[in-house]
Amino acid sequence: MFLLPRQPSDAMTTPWPTNACYLQLDDLIVDLRFRRLICPEQSGEIPQRVFDLFLLFVSEPHKLHSRSSLFERLWSGTIVEDTNLSQNIWLLRKALGETRKNWIRTVAKSGYVFEPPGPLCWFEQLPSNASTVGGIAATDSIQSAPVEAAAVAATALESVDTVADPAILAHAQPSVDPMMVRDSAPLATSSPIPSGPAGRLHRWGAGAAALALICVLVALFMGQPWRVDRTGRAVAIVAPQEQHNSSAWATTLLEQWLSWKLDSLPEVNLMTQSDLAAGGGPTSVDVVFLSSERLPDDSERIAVYARVLRDGKEARFEAQGDRSEAPALIDSVSRKVVAELVPKHERPWPTLELSVRAAERYAEVADARRHRDWMAVARIGAEVVEMAPRFGLVRLQLAEAQAELYNSVAANEQMQMAVRLLAPAPAGVGAQLQAQRLAVDPLSERNALEAYSSLIERYPDKAAYRLEQVRLLLSVGRPKDAQMRLAAMPNAHEPVSVRVAKDQYRADAYRMMGDLDRSRSVAAHAEKILRELGPGWSIEHADAMLNLAIADTYQHPERGASPWYERAADLYERSGNSTRALHARFLARMTGRPGPDGDAGMDELLARARAGGYRRLELMALMASASRAAGMGDIAVYRARQNQAYAVAEAAGDVHSMRQISVVLLGDLIQSGRFAEADASIARLRDANLQTGAIFLYGQQVAKLAFIRGRYHYALTALDNAEKLQPTVVQQPADTSVRAGLDCNRADILIELGRLPEARQSLVRCAKSNYRSTGASAIVGESRIELISGDRRRAAALLEQAEKSPVMGAASKWTHLISIALIAVRLGDTDRADRIYAKLLPELQSTGYAMQVAAVRVGQVESAATRGDWVLSQSHSAEARKLIPSDAWSLLSRLDLIEAWGARERGDMAAAATIASKLHREARRLGDVAMELQVHSLLPAGVMQDDCSAVEREAAIAHTGMRRPDAGWLGP
Repeated sequence: MFLLPRQPSDAMTTPWPTNACYLQLDDLIVDLRFRRLICPEQSGEIPQRVFDLFLLFVSEPHKLHSRSSLFERLWSGTIVEDTNLSQNIWLLRKALGETRKNWIRTVAKSGYVFEPPGPLCWFEQLPSNASTVGGIAATDSIQSAPVEAAAVAATALESVDTVADPAILAHAQPSVDPMMVRDSAPLATSSPIPSGPAGRLHRWGAGAAALALICVLVALFMGQPWRVDRTGRAVAIVAPQEQHNSSAWATTLLEQWLSWKLDSLPEVNLMTQSDLAAGGGPTSVDVVFLSSERLPDDSERIAVYARVLRDGKEARFEAQGDRSEAPALIDSVSRKVVAELVPKHERPWPTLELSVRAAERYAEVADARRHRDWMAVARIGAEVVEMAPRFGLVRLQLAEAQAELYNSVAANEQMQMAVRLLAPAPAGVGAQLQAQRLAVDPLSERNALEAYSSLIERYPDKAAYRLEQVRLLLSVGRPKDAQMRLAAMPNAHEPVSVRVAKDQYRADAYRMMGDLDRSRSVAAHAEKILRELGPGWSIEHADAMLNLAIADTYQHPERGASPWYERAADLYERSGNSTRALHARFLARMTGRPGPDGDAGMDELLARARAGGYRRLELMALMASASRAAGMGDIAVYRARQNQAYAVAEAAGDVHSMRQISVVLLGDLIQSGRFAEADASIARLRDANLQTGAIFLYGQQVAKLAFIRGRYHYALTALDNAEKLQPTVVQQPADTSVRAGLDCNRADILIELGRLPEARQSLVRCAKSNYRSTGASAIVGESRIELISGDRRRAAALLEQAEKSPVMGAASKWTHLISIALIAVRLGDTDRADRIYAKLLPELQSTGYAMQVAAVRVGQVESAATRGDWVLSQSHSAEARKLIPSDAWSLLSRLDLIEAWGARERGDMAAAATIASKLHREARRLGDVAMELQVHSLLPAGVMQDDCSAVEREAAIAHTGMRRPDAGWLGP
């Protein structure tokens, strides 16, 4: 049979004659007969539409081709998505190779220009001066081409079936080993499969059109010889993702059933079709092509096909029968493929048990899962479970979806059923199922991690086990452990999907640890890479965008919603992931400035989340509402929302969220002066092995309670333990937002301990971050240090700056203003302090924050005493003591100091000495140097019991740098 060279469509005019078989551009040879592009580094067949696009470009170089004109000329009369053209352009560039892909220049918002480096030549056969290009000799002729095509059968799915064409088979015979081809026998219930050329052409040609676009991915990926000497196998399953024929559901079911089996085997690393397109990764990949069709001579009969390319050999399997027998046919083919790829796991496997009607509906579950649209998976999956209660795979996938939606109870229920139904199975598969079962049970976190550790120890080359362990560590709030596992994963020959997943997990881990700079850096790098990868990575690209948005929000909350939120939501929507689109839009709404409709927009999103069973988003909505209420100072609503969120988490069995909410509510207990309850909560959370961003808040709250009680060294230890979770860096610690907050807290403690140089260093680090209110806190701390160091002018200037600094959130503003007023009193500016206290007291009295109210009262005590109004000072002191717990040293010591001062002013030196002696003794025991030196300023040396000598007092001042801590008050 003589094959005519491929000619472009009638919509274009070509400069080469109709008898031309080859074109040449620079070092590129174009074989018009077999749709091949041949160049020194690779040779491959490309899909029909991509080839037509290339011929159009070659026919009309140096011309702007608009997107609309390309659609009209290549897809005339056909309804296609806009992404089809972008995908074909990307595939064509991939086929041209790295050195030639820039021949196609993109003109932004206009189209494309083809710019080859030299003139076009054409030949009927390659002339002698063409040399050898891509493995084709200069004497190559029409008859020799099929031989070369057969020789590279392992790298592409041929568009012409050699069995169907005796002429081509005759030429190709020397290069083909008949033992490479194995056909499965039909099922016993099936009628004989048609034999002969016509039957074979029909069976294997039916799926070729649907697979044409993705088959080129294999040709582009497999550019080097196969290697057989390996311990594990990398396998890629290629199936049409967008079929419009009546048997598409059968291909989908076969793909999902076979993918589950192979991915469950410890010897197999399953790759995606996008991995094949991206290149790189393992040097050897087994490729399985799947397809199905309704037989044209009998529409009630169906056929399913599998073609395996492995180690340079090919095996084909097929089965056909009545449509009602489709699940059994699919089960049979899947078993034969597994036996071909991993013979030792040929059996045992569970039986595929579902009806055709359920299988058709299940195809929608698979499509939603492919797009990671978990709400759709949960909704449709529940329907399939009702239709096919013994279909274990859908229960497994439904459990996965419920876990992603934070419905732990439902996930655990479905997973337990899946484990029972997906038996019998090979030993390794059973171990993985048990690990998955434990992973969705919040009460079995430790056992789940041990199960995955055991699997990884036995099968270290299984990337899926390692990634699942990392995902689990992040989901239970252990990002530092996740980082360590990511660092331990091998980097050589990783598929792109694994590298992308690692980057996304790294960004998540850094964010959870509060290292927003590095989280953003990793996400930005991932976003750039994914944008360049092109089609097939849209959801991962949107994930990277969302990570960027979240990092922006935490670093710059004053800017409102990051534009990356809406970009991510749009991309999710276009990619068929309504779950994540809803998530991104909710975050945009939550972090943006309130609109004219108030929370109406958020309420609408919350209603959609509840309707879809998206428990995680419901939790986030309640916590966001709580945060907004707290920001506006409505503490009653804040508490109510947090308690509602805790109840939702408890009902869902979401232990992790319950712990996070408990950490947030711990601060409320401390502010309310409920120290006994706070101690109990701290003890429970200490045993919870927290390690998310919550551990930083936990560390701060523990340090805060210890600070109030005067346990300064314990407070430093709590902050140090939290900071140890920061990732190790090579050169110097990163000035992260979380570390900045910890350094601000640490500075306050160090000042009380009299360690001013260290306090200054902490404030420098605190001031470097523009995260939230740390900058304002640093200025207040600097003002206080300057004051107790004796530089009142500098202290006053810094205090002016601090009062003008922006602070977000009512609670932070209250704390900030109380600190400013405290310093103002010591500077003698009682008018400013009284103005602040008068403003704060009414706001705080309705909050239930006894410690904040008490802090204001203590400040009023000091202000009145500084003005000499001892009656008012005593009145405020009585009110304050009613609010303050008996062990709140930081406030009670200030009241005792004023009481001793008042006794001295009344001339009652004995009472003053008694009060001051007790205060001095306790300050020395706690290491409160600042308070000790203030007591020294109150009374001369030798007056108090167990007093320091004058020499010791001077030595303390010289050692600490605290020149006169009284700085204008407490004086004689």
